[in-house]
Amino acid sequence: MTVIATYEYKDIETGQLIAKKVRKAPKSFEWHSDEKVSEKTLPLYNAHKVVNFPPEKVIVFVEGEKSADALQNLGVLAVCLPGGAASKPTAEQLKVLSGRRIAIWPDKDQPGRMLMRRVYERLRPVALEIRTIYPASVPPKGDAFDWIQGGGTLNELAVELQKNPRNVLVEKQLNTVRLDEVEPAEIEWLWKNYLPLGMLTMMEGEKGQGKSWLTLNLAAAVSNGTMGTIGEGNVLMLCHEDPIEEVIVPRLKAMDAKMSNIEIIKTTIDAESGEETWFDIGEDIMALEDKLLSDDFKLLIIDPINNYINMGVDTYKDSHMRSVLSPLADMAQRTSACVIGIRHTKKDKSGGMLDWGLGSVAYGAVARTVHMIMTDPIANNEERLLVPVATNIAAKPQPIAFQIVSDGIGAKFEWRGPRDYTEDIILKEMRKAKTKDDGWHENKIDKLQKILSDGNAHSFKTVRGELGVSSITLLDYLYRNCGDSYSPESIDVNGDIPVLKWGKANKKETNGI
Repeated sequence: MTVIATYEYKDIETGQLIAKKVRKAPKSFEWHSDEKVSEKTLPLYNAHKVVNFPPEKVIVFVEGEKSADALQNLGVLAVCLPGGAASKPTAEQLKVLSGRRIAIWPDKDQPGRMLMRRVYERLRPVALEIRTIYPASVPPKGDAFDWIQGGGTLNELAVELQKNPRNVLVEKQLNTVRLDEVEPAEIEWLWKNYLPLGMLTMMEGEKGQGKSWLTLNLAAAVSNGTMGTIGEGNVLMLCHEDPIEEVIVPRLKAMDAKMSNIEIIKTTIDAESGEETWFDIGEDIMALEDKLLSDDFKLLIIDPINNYINMGVDTYKDSHMRSVLSPLADMAQRTSACVIGIRHTKKDKSGGMLDWGLGSVAYGAVARTVHMIMTDPIANNEERLLVPVATNIAAKPQPIAFQIVSDGIGAKFEWRGPRDYTEDIILKEMRKAKTKDDGWHENKIDKLQKILSDGNAHSFKTVRGELGVSSITLLDYLYRNCGDSYSPESIDVNGDIPVLKWGKANKKETNGI
């Protein structure tokens, strides 16, 4: 094979020859040296020339010796690694460029850019300045040698140096938008100031506070066109905790929902295998987006949201939750749907309401609006409240009261109107209630006796709502005051309180109150 060129690698300090790299046609290389050659320990090509090179001048870093020699003929000092595009520069090899002004010139292909990205990352901490040369006139797979062969001059090189397209040296690029190119847009609302379209809203609260009732009422209003001015719209639901046939459908029908406009996701189906799996927000977000875009879906309800988050996601870690919630929020924007996520709260109610939700603070941070669903402590817990807790898109609106009331057969949802409360007022009343003495409970017990004294059975949930107490507290009242007619088996918290004989029970007090 014919020798095309010979490249000499010399000691940086002494200038003595260490090894020769011989290039043979068509493209092969041999190392000639008195000792075994290691490309990792050899200095950069032309490194010995750097020592006495003027510090204000630019040194060009290229991929191969052929390009370095071509630039040398233009009067430009260029260096390269002893190996090819797969080389990994060492700190020792690059030390000679410390404090120098460097211009990196990648070959115009992926391996060339990847090599120079490795060089760039290593040089950043030590070089005085790093610029990039990447002429548009260089053809694919071309290099500095090709540019010079095409007529590139020293003056033109200076122009290319000023362009400095540094983006070719980073593995990923940022997708940005200039704000002077963005037209301001008004927020569109499903419910003015409470539920924005195209955004994620969180609704939070303890079990039994009416979260599912409230979201079903919203679903019904969207489906039949009574929600604001948007007209009829489709509703998509993920709802795990309430049975569809026994609970969801009867409630929606009682609310005059247009049932043909409401769909419930049961599972996901693999397009290839037909396998059915549980819906997972992280895994199935594209299928969800495709469904929302398939028709005029205005509302997506996820109840509760944690039931549809993969078990491998730590719901208490911000980074984990943002990786799930941020794509969900982005999807809401692309589909223009109002997305409501339901979340349960902790038993500990210290701090502000935004601190009550189970899991990471990312839930509230990613959502544009957060609402708390709770009983109204100011109205002695006889009503429920939707309390706007956080919003960064509008002024915080007033809490809205609602109630689930008995209609003689079952129960129905009723809005009771806005309440002139603030979060501080509600919290103050809640904490005051915790310090109430037994007289407060005695009043509740007297009210319970009046309710049960008519000799009829009564719905447990209705009585609990009228008293404004928890199920455990109501059971404890019955335990203490209904004598021998009471037994744990006789009370169905999802059914009726049977006719009981009222009278103080001679039983050990429990911790229900």
